Parts: sequence; C-alpha cells; structure tokens
Amino acid sequence: RKVLRSSWSPTQVKLMITAANNDRVDRIFISPPIKKYFCEKYPKAPWLYRLRPWWVHDAHLHVRLKCPGGDT
Repeated sequence: RKVLRSSWSPTQVKLMITAANNDRVDRIFISPPIKKYFCEKYPKAPWLYRLRPWWVHDAHLHVRLKCPGGDT
C-alpha cells in the first residue's frame, strides 16, 4: 500500500505519538505512508526520527525498545 488506509484515525495518531515520545523506545517500524503522514504533520517533532518506514507494515507495527542501562 502506498496510501493510508481509510481506517486511519486520531486514536492511532495519538498512540503513535505517545509511543514515539517515550524515551525507552528506540524505533518503531511502520508503513511508509504513515511515516509520510507524520513528516508532513509534525516535521519538527523531536521523536520523528524514531519512526522508521518499513514495507509490509501496513497492518501492524514493531516497537524496538532501548536496552536497559548496563545491559548489552
């Protein structure tokens, strides 16, 4: 898919912003249209770099957490 689904909603936007703004989150893998949406709507957001476009993530996402301090 190259466009946002019609089911895209403010609830999903809030969820993504909340997750991306969490300092324990390293990356969130999402579909490219979702990344494009956030780049257009929130171009200066400090958490934007955590959102990583990845194909075949239009029906789900992956969250990679940072390792706890002192843990490899």
